[in-house]
Amino acid sequence: MKAKALLIVIIALACQMQLTGLMAKDTATRPASEIAINPVFLAAGTLSTEFESLVKPHWSVGANLWYEYSDVEARFAYLKLLYHPYHTNLKGFGIGASAGMITRYRENDKPNQKSSDTAPTLGAIAQYNWLLGKNDNWLLGIGFNLHAILKDYDGNSPLRRVDGDLRLMTGYAW
Repeated sequence: MKAKALLIVIIALACQMQLTGLMAKDTATRPASEIAINPVFLAAGTLSTEFESLVKPHWSVGANLWYEYSDVEARFAYLKLLYHPYHTNLKGFGIGASAGMITRYRENDKPNQKSSDTAPTLGAIAQYNWLLGKNDNWLLGIGFNLHAILKDYDGNSPLRRVDGDLRLMTGYAW
């Protein structure tokens, strides 16, 4: 399942790069792409990274990956579609939908749970980006994604009906 999730993210990134080249030609929309990580969670044992790109003014698509490598409780990847109502680029407020896959692992205090369970998700995301520097190339972002599990699961599954992630990103925009 991990290989499938990684393949989905790679294909999504390739598609987004092509869409950016085709649809976001207006220099008023620059920067039109960004890549970022969460340095706070990285220090705590979680790789949280994202790529986002404009497909046309006010609209962007992206991919997020959450990979816990220390005290593993969950791993997930999702695609997102965002509307930026106040700016034609990646700056400022964005709101939209997300869809992806999540794997949750057994909680330490619940030995009767399955060792892991995986399910598709559908969610809502809100974020805010600051673009800093002379050319607006340095990104600071905050936000959150709440997602619901799209699968029936039994009582001994570590999945939760509603899950989510916090976005505290720093990265580069171009």
